[in-house]
Amino acid sequence: MLDYYKGMDISFLQEYLEKGMKTYDLDGTLIDPLKLAKKHGVNAMRLRIWHTPENVPESGGYCSLERTIAMAKKIKQEGFDFLLDFHYSDWWADPGQQRKPKAWENLHGTELEEAVYTYTKKVLCALKEADAMPDMVQIGNEIRSGLLFPDPLCDGFFVCTHAYDPPCNSVILCSVYYIITKLSRIFPAVLSESLPARFPRFEVLRA
Repeated sequence: MLDYYKGMDISFLQEYLEKGMKTYDLDGTLIDPLKLAKKHGVNAMRLRIWHTPENVPESGGYCSLERTIAMAKKIKQEGFDFLLDFHYSDWWADPGQQRKPKAWENLHGTELEEAVYTYTKKVLCALKEADAMPDMVQIGNEIRSGLLFPDPLCDGFFVCTHAYDPPCNSVILCSVYYIITKLSRIFPAVLSESLPARFPRFEVLRA
């Protein structure tokens, strides 16, 4: 884990390139977008992953596991640190919508926790086998209002992100307002001193 990150989210890049986008350096030279970013000091890349984007026509099928692996391999080959953002949804997850994937619609409680754990493990195992293991894992996206609506936060993904050697660093992304006023209410299990030892805490909290 680096001491300082100058990062980019390139989740749209694959789609843009397939639609004919080209990137140029400041002098007008045609250049690969990842090489351009590296040349100008970027050292980390983020990708989002959707559970089954094929369920949402507007997604175009992007940000699936297969497409994420392809982009992650390029990120690692270029020497960037890699942050993977689990949306735990078939499409966009944000403060206004944190819909569970269609596959989990009827799952609650321990069944949902097991599904989250199994899916997270499946993704990380696939990335590891492709030599594209993330350096950090982001739990949810813009989760100031929670995630996996209407169910409460699950512990399954915290266990799973630490199940590897070296372990992924878990990241919770939220706003400064959220950190100050809502964190202890939304994540009582994560912040509780009584949290069982088998649920390791997150290492990074990004404002």
